Amino acid sequence: MRSEPLAAGALAACLFLPAVVRAQEPVPIGERVTPGRAARVPAPTPLPVPVPDGEPSAPAVVALAVEEKRLENDVALQTWLATRTTERLEAVVPLSAGTSLFVFRSGPGVIPPAYSVFHAAEALSADGLETRLALHKDRTFLGVHILGPSAHLLVLADER
Repeated sequence: MRSEPLAAGALAACLFLPAVVRAQEPVPIGERVTPGRAARVPAPTPLPVPVPDGEPSAPAVVALAVEEKRLENDVALQTWLATRTTERLEAVVPLSAGTSLFVFRSGPGVIPPAYSVFHAAEALSADGLETRLALHKDRTFLGVHILGPSAHLLVLADER
């Protein structure tokens, strides 16, 4: 292990005193430290930490659920999504023609938006998807449900 002298101002220290006070200001100790000798470093001035009143609230529990679903058309998908009134769709992961995984989030404060499902009678491609997403800039893209080699459904959330 090699020891090298520090240049003046090359080191700053922070002191944290748990649950009582917090201090965070640079302490220029380089000029006070001589290699091989002990040095005293003054503690920085403590800053008060706000302490909340009352009991701490428990963190909200948010649950994720994944459901595999086979849906044959846009009407079936839109109707099924409309029944999910206590969950928010987070993502659509296509598995095979007509079957996808749907990822839902639920918990306190989770409010599902209105969903839009758009049918595209074409093979899924990067350019085609980019063009369709550009038409719906005011919506959030959730995923694609593939119907077959020449059709897919675009699933979007209406965040308005």
